[in-house]
Order: sequence, then C-alpha cells, then structure tokens
Amino acid sequence: MTEEALFELALNTPPAARAAVLDRECGGNAELRVRVEALLAADATVGPAPTATAPTTPDERGVILAGKYKLIEHIGEGGMGSVW
Repeated sequence: MTEEALFELALNTPPAARAAVLDRECGGNAELRVRVEALLAADATVGPAPTATAPTTPDERGVILAGKYKLIEHIGEGGMGSVW
C-alpha cells in the first residue's frame, strides 16, 4: 500500500483503531509507519479552512470580505453564485 493510500485509510479510521490498522498495513516497515504517523500528526494540527460568507444579493454592495475586499459592483449571477 502506498504512503498516500495508508494515510487516507488511517485518516478515515477512528483514532482508537489507527494503531491496529498501522500495525497491520505497515508490517515491519518502520519507516513507512513513521512517515504516516507524521502526516497524521500534521493533519491534526491544521484547522479547518477559513470560510467567508459571500453575499448573495446585489443589496450587499459595500460589504467587506476577509477584512480587505470591498464589494463594489454586482456584475451577474450563475449557477454557482454571484459575480462581483
């Protein structure tokens, strides 16, 4: 199993069962286990991606997004949202 596939498998396994999965999948490959455990530890320190609520109507002109982007003009709409 590749490092990426094992990381995905471990990530989708409840934390209490990860050690058993890593024991089974890594076998005697200690280097692979160390790399996957490092990836899991790094993933645990990353918080969720910041999200901003985008305006949905032209009435929201002047709204500031992410502390620095000001909506000036609503140009149009599509199936995925508005274009400013």
